[in-house]
Amino acid sequence: MRALSFLLAVCLGLAALRFAIAALLIAVCVLLIWGALFYARETIAFLCVAVACGMMEHHPVVTLAALAVAALTTRKE
Repeated sequence: MRALSFLLAVCLGLAALRFAIAALLIAVCVLLIWGALFYARETIAFLCVAVACGMMEHHPVVTLAALAVAALTTRKE
């Protein structure tokens, strides 16, 4: 009986954690929509940095090459 109550407590804890993560995900989505409406430039910059970080993690050589090409083509003289 003791093991059953422990298992039930663990399941309730995991369910509460899952609910908290879902609530945080909804809050992040709402904040992204809010940012897109009122702070478009900063929101787009944030999303671009997030995409660049993800690409750097999975494809570092391709990302560095793309950054080099962008730096060479947008250079002001």
